[in-house]
Amino acid sequence: MPISLYRICIYGLVLCLSLGIGISPAHAKNCTVAKIYKVPGIDKVHILRAQGKKEQASLQNRKLCAGDIVVVPQSIPRIKIRYYTPRYTTHLKGGNQHKVCGIKSGGLKCFLASIPVVGSFLRKGNPSDPISMPLAVSEGTFYLFSGKGVIPLFWVGGQSPYQLTVKDAAGKMIMEQSVVVPDTEERATFSLTVPHTASGSTYSLTIQSAENEPLRQTLTFVEPPQFTSEDLWMNLTSLLAVCDDDKNWRLEIWRQLSAMPDSEQKKNFRDHLEADDLDPYHFGLCE
Repeated sequence: MPISLYRICIYGLVLCLSLGIGISPAHAKNCTVAKIYKVPGIDKVHILRAQGKKEQASLQNRKLCAGDIVVVPQSIPRIKIRYYTPRYTTHLKGGNQHKVCGIKSGGLKCFLASIPVVGSFLRKGNPSDPISMPLAVSEGTFYLFSGKGVIPLFWVGGQSPYQLTVKDAAGKMIMEQSVVVPDTEERATFSLTVPHTASGSTYSLTIQSAENEPLRQTLTFVEPPQFTSEDLWMNLTSLLAVCDDDKNWRLEIWRQLSAMPDSEQKKNFRDHLEADDLDPYHFGLCE
């Protein structure tokens, strides 16, 4: 019986993750210096390539090379650009332009010139940045396997101390805690344990800091899917092909990866998750 296109795509994605190979769509530009975060209206953003070509940004064309210039129209309030080396995020407002720096095209001087605040911003971002969770690719619910307790959370933006609250489906306060994060940390982390993890249990998580709007996310526990493979990596990757808009398994994948021994394969998978490089629509998994 021939192997389905679906399974070919899944195996290909697993292979890319395990080998650390870039998994951008074939028609996207092969740049690894920085990338534009997904934003509504991204197709109105223009990229002036270092070679002189003007391109329209899109979900498939948002990788950036050193020397590229990103032009943000007034119609888009704000976009984020993530640099990989060194790792930091810079923000552009509508009407701004930004020339992408690179180690070989300006070095540290270029990076410092492009960052509005030098110091802690290089490590974990501007405290006035909105709190965001890289694994929360949409406003949808985080789905977690029932029967599991500890949930490793991480987020970026905002300023320590953070106030974390967790309420159950009835609105009862389950946890309220202040989390202090050293300035040397690139992101804020926390291990959450909730009392009931049976299928159907639902919780509301709120993260708040002094200068920011609160970040709210729903956690819902459900029975794990029936996997057909005995390969753990295959199963974790297959969760990315659940294409319902309201089902986000990335926190569950992150939790399972966190419990695994360190390896290059684990590091590659985590890096792709955190960088939001794993959109299944781009690899034909949702067609």
